[in-house]
Amino acid sequence: MSVHLPLEPVVAFVLAASLSLSESETVRIPNHPVQVTFVGVESDSRCPTGVTCVWEGDAAVRIAVRRDDDSPELLLLHTADAAQRRGRAAGFTFVLDRLEPRPTADRPVPAGAYRLLLTVTAD
Repeated sequence: MSVHLPLEPVVAFVLAASLSLSESETVRIPNHPVQVTFVGVESDSRCPTGVTCVWEGDAAVRIAVRRDDDSPELLLLHTADAAQRRGRAAGFTFVLDRLEPRPTADRPVPAGAYRLLLTVTAD
């Protein structure tokens, strides 16, 4: 009687980490040779606090993902569309969880004041 083992592992290790970054900040994914940089906010049309809007609006953020000394992979992630909240690079999936602060009715968000929260999982 022969035993056939599956070609793929039955249980796969999955990294799940939350990363919090300020604009222009670079952090390393824990225990991996991958760095993530919050390049900046490309656009922010989210509904300001203190205002009633018909649509929630959208913000688009750019991140750069670099493995070791490779060239960075650039991802554009959005706040409004679930499909555009995630992107893949360097063997990881990045999901935009939150972008703070929200604009207010009386003033835009000052340059450099944004903070990005990402969830990172291994592919």
